[in-house]
Amino acid sequence: MDVSNKKTSRLPMEPISKISPVPSISNCNGIQRKQNFKKTPTVLTTSPFLKELRQKFGKEKKEKFYETEMFDDLDVDADDCPCLYCNELYSHSRPGEHWLKCQLCNKWAHTDCAELNNRAKNFVCDVCK
Repeated sequence: MDVSNKKTSRLPMEPISKISPVPSISNCNGIQRKQNFKKTPTVLTTSPFLKELRQKFGKEKKEKFYETEMFDDLDVDADDCPCLYCNELYSHSRPGEHWLKCQLCNKWAHTDCAELNNRAKNFVCDVCK
């Protein structure tokens, strides 16, 4: 077998642009591109924008009103509580005298009457024990 006598087949020479044309930038297949518009910042708290959002998303939020109970029938002011042990009013106590509040019944007592120091935490009176 002689290699030199063998004929090589040649492919036909055609330019690439004829085989696969370069697509043009203009309208391809009738599809148009969306134009990108420059977005500007908007103030979200302005009234026209808020009205539009409220219409879009439905009902406005209702304001919540909470009823406050008034304790007019109580004859003891919150600042003038009696001591659990000696019944002395807070308004008549000496300056610098310390008071403790019971964790269970929320009543007040002098630290001297409860026989505790000023830094006591989690005070429970003798009545609640």
